[in-house]
Amino acid sequence: MKKITAIFISVLISGCALEPRVYPKARPYDNPEGYIVYKPYAGYQRWDGRYLSGFYSSGWQYLDNCVATGPLVPDKHLQASIRYSDKDDVVYLNYAGGPSRAKCDIKYDVIKAEIEKYISDASASEAARIDAEIKEEQAAENRRVAASERLKKARKENPKESATGDAIELFVKYCEALKDATGNASYIDSLRSMKHEYVGPGTNSLMYIYATNLFHNTGGSVYCQYAIPQVKERIYSLGIDPTK
Repeated sequence: MKKITAIFISVLISGCALEPRVYPKARPYDNPEGYIVYKPYAGYQRWDGRYLSGFYSSGWQYLDNCVATGPLVPDKHLQASIRYSDKDDVVYLNYAGGPSRAKCDIKYDVIKAEIEKYISDASASEAARIDAEIKEEQAAENRRVAASERLKKARKENPKESATGDAIELFVKYCEALKDATGNASYIDSLRSMKHEYVGPGTNSLMYIYATNLFHNTGGSVYCQYAIPQVKERIYSLGIDPTK
């Protein structure tokens, strides 16, 4: 009993042993799919099967020394195909007629070399794609940070001009929200009561009044962007300090 327990604990600690990646010799057809000739690596942090999804190849290089076992006499070499099965996570080899037609030596070394090169290429391609995505994300983040820094600098150098842009943006928000005043009531109330970074409370109230007047004067049929030049002209002509 102690011996069995020790073996069980050893298996738990070491984990399940991986099956050989390449079978040492041809076996009878495992199923109608053909011979299992390759099993990709499968570990806790690595699984090669994902690189083989959709893999298929065919040619004369996979079989040798074929001997007839049926009525048809084959050539010494027969054409065969190898294909990865997503369902079984193995690579199958198949050839016309299978073992009922001929028994052949399977060139496992050729198969192994071809598949592992395919895995290596696919892995490198994926790594390059991920690296490119990371670099693009980093570049986008750098652009965002740079734009934010430029905006902060512009706001600091000319706060009134920056606040004017913010006021115009606030006017458009009010104007758009008023098209469904009932549905957007809480949103409008929030805009009116919140403290905006650059726009002062007086200008905030004025933008709401402008938007309300425009909405009423047009009967609710208004394209808010069209009114921006008039609102901007009004701010400048009245000498309004939008930061107040």
